[in-house]
Amino acid sequence: MVIVVFVFVHVVVQAVNHVPQLTVLKAGAPWLGPLQTQHWIHAILFFSIGFHTLYGLKLLAGELGWRTDYRKSLIVIGTLSGLLGLREVLRYGGI
Repeated sequence: MVIVVFVFVHVVVQAVNHVPQLTVLKAGAPWLGPLQTQHWIHAILFFSIGFHTLYGLKLLAGELGWRTDYRKSLIVIGTLSGLLGLREVLRYGGI
């Protein structure tokens, strides 16, 4: 859901910025543009994309016959996805 909402907000912001008939929305929702540049939103987005990708690869590997322990794989996938989100927060912090 996070990925879908982010893409939706991004499309709306780009439409408001580039479609002359929608510029009236810019005055009505001035928070919409800066919303997509917030570091914490990017961190949540990167976590979601990483988790979705890695879990999908785990499911694909399972379909191909490679069995993994559910709890261990969930911890590894969550940790790697968390590191992606943390990287994005640190990048905005200049680290």
